[in-house]
Amino acid sequence: MPWDNPRLSPWLVSLGGPLLAAMLLLPLRGWLTTTDIAMALLLVVAVIAVRQGSRFASLATVLSVLLFDVLFVEPYYTLHVHNLDYLLTFGVMLAVGLLISRLSGQLRGRLERVRQLLRQLRGMFLLARGLPGHGRSEAMYDFVTQLLGRRLGCPVSVRPEPPAEGEALPVFDKQRLVAYLCCAAGPYKANRTLLRVAASLLGQSLTRARLARAEQEARLEAELASGRNALLRSLSHDLRTPLASIMGNASMLADPQVRLGEAEYREIAEAIYQQSRVLSSHFDKVMELNRVQRQEQPSLQVVMPEEVVSAALRRRGNLFDAVRFDFAIDDDTPVQGDATLLEIALANMLENAVRHGQAPFRLEGHWHGELYAFTLSNGCGERAPRPQRDGGAGLGVPICRAVADLHQGAFYLTEADDGHTMTARLVWPAWRTET
Repeated sequence: MPWDNPRLSPWLVSLGGPLLAAMLLLPLRGWLTTTDIAMALLLVVAVIAVRQGSRFASLATVLSVLLFDVLFVEPYYTLHVHNLDYLLTFGVMLAVGLLISRLSGQLRGRLERVRQLLRQLRGMFLLARGLPGHGRSEAMYDFVTQLLGRRLGCPVSVRPEPPAEGEALPVFDKQRLVAYLCCAAGPYKANRTLLRVAASLLGQSLTRARLARAEQEARLEAELASGRNALLRSLSHDLRTPLASIMGNASMLADPQVRLGEAEYREIAEAIYQQSRVLSSHFDKVMELNRVQRQEQPSLQVVMPEEVVSAALRRRGNLFDAVRFDFAIDDDTPVQGDATLLEIALANMLENAVRHGQAPFRLEGHWHGELYAFTLSNGCGERAPRPQRDGGAGLGVPICRAVADLHQGAFYLTEADDGHTMTARLVWPAWRTET
């Protein structure tokens, strides 16, 4: 239809529609009654009112009445009317056309308001759905300003202070004013509800994010406190046993009433020496754990896996002299990581396996895509009874996990279903580098 073409001017449609209809009806003037012609012209007016609005429909109404008088009422091609009854027809036709124009204008206005409301509701829905996915306040501000800018077709900003020009809506985090949602005056008047809801939703999202961060920090602090307490209990238990042995043996040597032979002296001295070595080992582990926990970022180096294994074996001295390990190390490609930290973690893995496990001991090192993994497996003896509440869990596992976390990797300690094999695995992104 001609009036559906968006390229045509509304003025051209409002003038050309009645003219085109009159030209099409003119050859049928002898077969159609004036009532039929008037209804046809009013139909054109109604279509123009629906498509173009009341103002253009009113113009089409006046033009239709004039064309009806000139072309279809005798004497033709003049404005003179011999039959006064046609004046009533002209008046009714004009009144009906203007009424159609007015009703159409009201309908278009209400329809436009409904469309505007639906656009605002759509914007509210997008805000309510998208804001919870942004944790940081800066990300929330960017999301709100970009979405509202697209919906309103004008710049929208979030500022700490209201601007000199335009409108600004306060954004509250609980009861605290944190920012202003700023927009030009014109778009603000047309989208007042959407902007107010956006400011409210933004404030609620800021409050939820702040509470979530506070909850996460509290939970992390509780976990750290629990870990520290468990570590202190473990450390106190591990130190108490050798200290008690040393004190007991030393008291026997210092007691003048206790008669000891040379062999007994040697046995007690050997026990004191061995327990002193145990204490030294514990202090070494404490220093290793302290070093790992104080280091915020690993010092990445390119090193061969076999060099890490050799350094880990040397770190524990003669502890592994009487132990036979089966090695299967992929040493064709170097790995990236902190060589000292990896050496510390691997030394603790090997020591835990030797102290708490039994043969066979097998250490493997293999690439898995961009990941490298040290996998240590050992046999398990009789299942040990459950430790007491204040029993020591050892420092080796916390050290290995801390090193894995620093390398953005993971440490796993698993037991086979049959209960005869224990497996420890240290995995980290070693970024394969071809030599």
